[in-house]
Amino acid sequence: LRAVDAGIAGRGVRLAVRPEHVTLARGGPAEATPWRLDLVEPMGNEAVLYASLGRHEVTARVAPAGLPERGEMVALAPDPARVHLFDAATGERLGGGEA
Repeated sequence: LRAVDAGIAGRGVRLAVRPEHVTLARGGPAEATPWRLDLVEPMGNEAVLYASLGRHEVTARVAPAGLPERGEMVALAPDPARVHLFDAATGERLGGGEA
């Protein structure tokens, strides 16, 4: 995502993105990754999706219309401009940018 710009090539990193910056990609961007949907939590004007891929987990806040079912594979995509990288060993934020 910004590994080369942040000067972190070859380092262990943790990727973080806020739920409102993850989209449900219906045939959408190349950045989308298939995740297993573990829980759908309708909240009225939005829904919170909890999904997993192996030992990784992601949470997304999405519009409540046309929600997938629990257990389905869904394509979720982070907004690349809103991804935050942290040093896996120290927890230090890498690459600066907007929080």
